[in-house]
Amino acid sequence: MVHTYTRDQLASGQLPPSEWGLLLSHSYSPNGGWYVMVIPEAYQMQTLAAGTTHFSPWSYDRHVPLGFFGAPFTPGIYHGRVQPVDLAATLASMLGVNQPSASVGNVLIQAIHSVPTLPAPRSAKGVRHEGPPSP
Repeated sequence: MVHTYTRDQLASGQLPPSEWGLLLSHSYSPNGGWYVMVIPEAYQMQTLAAGTTHFSPWSYDRHVPLGFFGAPFTPGIYHGRVQPVDLAATLASMLGVNQPSASVGNVLIQAIHSVPTLPAPRSAKGVRHEGPPSP
């Protein structure tokens, strides 16, 4: 085991002031039912029925394929480095809404189709609008 952190330490940000601490802060969720986060040695895993955790700060465990499907997205395979935290920022941008207040991700602009700018509506020529009829 490399280190352990209590739920209170993670919630209050009592983490190393380093990239490691930043990665740990991204791994914390107040919705979990756990009280201690155990960071195993590299290439070691807690006993699970199946799968992986994707929560450790080790690069191989943080790798999560990210796929977008549908008309709003540009087809292709992108080899740039992205993180799961980029998902909320990207979807918010695509929907034209503010990012969630806790969002720390980057917008994956290469995956979003650029929406063509629509011309302003033209006014009908020769039509005169005089307002509502008098009573």
